[in-house]
Amino acid sequence: MWFIFACDLLIPIMMIGFGRIMWKHTPKDINYIFGYRTTRSMKNEDTWRFAHEYCGRLWWKIGLIMLIPTVLVHIPFYNSSEDTLGIVAAIVMTIQIIVLIASIFPTEIALKKAFNDDGTVKRQLIELTDKNEMHKTYKIYKHCMFMPTEEKFNNKIDKFLSDKSIKFFACLQQDVIKGVISVSFTEQEKAEILGIAVDTSVRSKGIGSYMINQLVSDYGLTFVLALTDDDAVEFYKKCGFKVTKFTKTHHDGETVVHYRCELTK
Repeated sequence: MWFIFACDLLIPIMMIGFGRIMWKHTPKDINYIFGYRTTRSMKNEDTWRFAHEYCGRLWWKIGLIMLIPTVLVHIPFYNSSEDTLGIVAAIVMTIQIIVLIASIFPTEIALKKAFNDDGTVKRQLIELTDKNEMHKTYKIYKHCMFMPTEEKFNNKIDKFLSDKSIKFFACLQQDVIKGVISVSFTEQEKAEILGIAVDTSVRSKGIGSYMINQLVSDYGLTFVLALTDDDAVEFYKKCGFKVTKFTKTHHDGETVVHYRCELTK
């Protein structure tokens, strides 16, 4: 009786334990020995990490859920014969194995939704025109502002919305905003980047360059201008901008170095 009961608890407990390990301690290296190993999950480090975190959370939740019915289903058969208990255990374990294997499908669907076939992250650049939606991006956009405050950001939003030549875009990744960019379309096929920022958790992942390249493609831009400082000049260089250094003296006499970055297509 107790041995059979323990065997039925094995799969839920295993899913809880291994699920927690995959979720919180993804194997650092892609390998063929341990972990969630499918063609799509092993494309690169991003797909590998995503698959383990997604499947790990799924296993952990399913394991916890299966524990309760596994215990309850044995109660009516407590005094039954070993043959009856064996049949019940076999049915329970079969269902558990089916659930375990079936967890591959939602994980693969999530991978396909989040990544392209070559393993690159799926992204979407959308224009934000609602003030409330734009305000929600403050925690990201503030990184490209000088001495940022929410009041200053609100003033910027009002300016953007009142000027028809200015558009505000957000980069969606897995349905979450990970980057923002404000652009002034100065002339036909020409634009100036007023501000660009990426969530600190996903920097150096190509989101900034994606937003610029997507704008160039969507609007047929032949020239893009950006004025920046030491903090962002290397980013523009990596994006193919030609950089010209110049100095600007403020009213208090302080001379500050700036950069004029130009991208010509």
